[in-house]
Amino acid sequence: IKTYRDWARATKGVTDPELIKPQSAHASFDKACELLGIRCIEVPVSPETFQVDVKAVRRAVTRNTIAIVGSAVCFSQGVADDIQALA
Repeated sequence: IKTYRDWARATKGVTDPELIKPQSAHASFDKACELLGIRCIEVPVSPETFQVDVKAVRRAVTRNTIAIVGSAVCFSQGVADDIQALA
């Protein structure tokens, strides 16, 4: 995550970095964002499939987005997000 932040700052001039992650993503993403000064944007997952809501991810993307987290496979439910749709 530090590399994404540093790259976005150096190549795109991002000074207020944001990371988008599903609610089901590992807590280490929250901790890394806290330690590195990155705004962590959490998007919902489907209550039926536990996959990330791809439309919510698209709505959350801004010019400050440095990374999008997808689960392949999620540690809590064993679910894989649609990584191609998130790309």
